[in-house]
Amino acid sequence: MTWRHIYGVACLTGVGFTMSLFIGSLAFGNDDTMNAVRLGVVAGSVLSGLLGFAVLRTAAPRPAASAVPAV
Repeated sequence: MTWRHIYGVACLTGVGFTMSLFIGSLAFGNDDTMNAVRLGVVAGSVLSGLLGFAVLRTAAPRPAASAVPAV
């Protein structure tokens, strides 16, 4: 495990949006404002997931040439 793996997992922690929607519903009562809250929370979650995936995908260890069995 490297610092890059830890950073990738940290990026994925932004996906938890259920509590954000709940807090947004308590803070804003207007339907137009709630639509903006929903859009912002979902967009942030998607971006967080994509960034975490990209970081972890590039941080995956590559197998060494000698580790591949010869056929």
